[in-house]
Amino acid sequence: MQNLSLCFPDWSDARRWQVARAHFAGAGLTLFESGLVWWSRRSRFEGFFTLEGGEVLQQLAGRPVLFFGLHNTCVEMVYAYLSLQRPVNVLFRVNNNALWEYMATRSRERYQARLIPRKQVPEFIERLSRGEAGLLAADQDLGRKRSLFVPFFGVPTATVPSVHQFARQTGAAVVFAEAYRGGANGYVLRLHHLKGFPTEDAEADTGRMNAEIERSVQQHPEQYLWVHKRFKTRPEGAAPIYPPKRQRQR
Repeated sequence: MQNLSLCFPDWSDARRWQVARAHFAGAGLTLFESGLVWWSRRSRFEGFFTLEGGEVLQQLAGRPVLFFGLHNTCVEMVYAYLSLQRPVNVLFRVNNNALWEYMATRSRERYQARLIPRKQVPEFIERLSRGEAGLLAADQDLGRKRSLFVPFFGVPTATVPSVHQFARQTGAAVVFAEAYRGGANGYVLRLHHLKGFPTEDAEADTGRMNAEIERSVQQHPEQYLWVHKRFKTRPEGAAPIYPPKRQRQR
């Protein structure tokens, strides 16, 4: 609710509660979607999707491409579908639950996604440099050390400039892979090639990335991952946004 208050200050409390409830319903649906990704037949799975901007794939065929996305409640479904359009290397955080990680990794790789842990960034960059495609979602708070503070819904937000950096290092074209529930078949994957990206300005490029994500969130606000503490890391001297954790009483 704090996230929604920051990002949509003009909304009424009733509307924020409505979106929050819809968000948790969507998060619950994610469990069932994971089952479809992991165990459904591919022929059945592909029928759920509408692809918009598919001509981008032909235009960039043979070139390294860096897809960037956002964390929302249907991320598992839509980015599995993306990997069927072009094989991708996915930079990700290893899950703490070993059983979940085993099932997820084994099932995702039966599509065309090669999973690369975040600590193995050099491998990710090497594969992009070879002309392959990569996918990452750089819209989570990873702390102060690697981040720039750029606007997200008007709030200075710690954002890693990975999309800018990786594109500069590899010469990859950058494509926003926008994903959401909707459309005639159930899900939409919309591809948008960011022309003139990257520039020499990491802050401007990272701000442009956030603006693309913000535009998508505004269209489907209930689907964004509001349970993540996106504004946890604050600029020096700024007051914290979230209340401190309560200490357990012994």
